[in-house]
Amino acid sequence: MNRIIAKIRKTGILLLAAAGLGARLVSAADVIQEETGNRSGEGLQIVSGVKLNETQPKTPSPENGAMLPGMAGPEDAEGMEGAAIIPENPERGDIAGEYGEPVGLDENWEWALNSAIHTGTATLYRAEEGPDGPGRKGITVCVNAGHGCAGGADYQTLSHPDGSPKVTGGTNVEGNVYSTAISTGTVFADGTTEAEANLMTALALKEELLADGYDVLMIREGEDVQLDNIARTVIANHCADLHIAIHFDSTQSDKGVYFCAVPEDWSYRQMEPVSSHYQEHMALGQALTDAFSQNGYALFEGGALPMDLTQTSYSTIPSVDIEIGDTASDHSPEACAGYARALKDGIDRYFQENVTIHSLSAYEDGCVMLACKQPSS
Repeated sequence: MNRIIAKIRKTGILLLAAAGLGARLVSAADVIQEETGNRSGEGLQIVSGVKLNETQPKTPSPENGAMLPGMAGPEDAEGMEGAAIIPENPERGDIAGEYGEPVGLDENWEWALNSAIHTGTATLYRAEEGPDGPGRKGITVCVNAGHGCAGGADYQTLSHPDGSPKVTGGTNVEGNVYSTAISTGTVFADGTTEAEANLMTALALKEELLADGYDVLMIREGEDVQLDNIARTVIANHCADLHIAIHFDSTQSDKGVYFCAVPEDWSYRQMEPVSSHYQEHMALGQALTDAFSQNGYALFEGGALPMDLTQTSYSTIPSVDIEIGDTASDHSPEACAGYARALKDGIDRYFQENVTIHSLSAYEDGCVMLACKQPSS
């Protein structure tokens, strides 16, 4: 069992058993007794989010004794600056290749403590160098296969870093201060889950990018990774230069491709980090949908649909959620490979039009420093 790293308060802090990735959150005493057979807290770690159950209201609050996502702080742990879980010895799992590096959520990163689910790890792959390799571009692309986080729909996290309410609807209702930590996604008529189709596309995109010299941060490479939307976004912020979340919409009309655009709401666009980065998000989304159009794919609503998302609300790098179809769209391996090629073309287009790329000597702490041009209108 791990050493004790949590101070258990009499008020009842919510803990996550380190032994189980999908463990539920209950009271400290219940978890301790169930997992250790005693009430010492041995082997337990603090988590900053809360899983809702039938006895808790949909939006927990201090008044009902629940820990709120984003409200854990230094007072909740002894000898720790924050309460996020960082795997001490992350296992490589199904990491492919000899150069994949596991990347966990660092508790010191901005907004890490707003995450409710963060015991999983992403994987960083570096393009091959040398005469047989494509030559590294010095750019890391985060490829986020949407969904695929068991139990994520049972948790809520702050919709915005500043605690303000959502300005549009979507998976969560307009006006919500708290949103689902990560939803399960939709299902195709043949029983294929959206998470599976997202992953097929993401894996194909990974190969396309590596073959052309991009480094790739893969959020998920299997059926499940215990990282919610905030954790995925914060990891991307600190370990990548671009973040693309791949999704299919839940409609049934094969309506075409679109990206979730930044809403034209003044208060939302004035909120940080949106204020400093929304033009980059919009330029990336435009580059991706232009590439899909040039590859023969239909666009929905001109390729952009305003949506207040957790991802773009927390992103400090160019970041979009792109919906490459819906439940009536082709999601065969061949089709997903085609989507990946279009995405790769869009990434190329974005960097050609919007970014001046420095050499690899600009690496600092494993991250590339990119100088952004003024996003094209």
